[in-house]
Amino acid sequence: MGIIKVRINEIHTPKRELNNETMASLRASMADEKWQPRPLVLAPRDESTRSFLALTGSHRLAAARLAGRDSIPAVVVRLGTGLRVHVADQDDPGLLCTSADGKPIARAELEKHLRQWDPEAADVLAREKKKR
Repeated sequence: MGIIKVRINEIHTPKRELNNETMASLRASMADEKWQPRPLVLAPRDESTRSFLALTGSHRLAAARLAGRDSIPAVVVRLGTGLRVHVADQDDPGLLCTSADGKPIARAELEKHLRQWDPEAADVLAREKKKR
């Protein structure tokens, strides 16, 4: 599918604490009209609507919202039959990735699981790891 622009209001993130210094730095960099962030990696949230879960880029997404951006570059993963992504539960609203047999997949292992269905998204995830 490649990198596409996705409307920010169509992207949902897990609830997590964001680093204010990182947010301020990202927001300042967005003042430049030529700002080109690393693409977010998104998973389809609901097939019947255009809605996504952010697998990466929570800080970039939040900073883009604060800066008044209406869209952000992203890669939407093709999950295949062996991977599911969903919001974990009410008490811990983080994202949970599971294999077809229901076993949790650690974020560090997600790239390996994606590789067989969506090599391009796996490559973006690999670049994310290097940037951390």
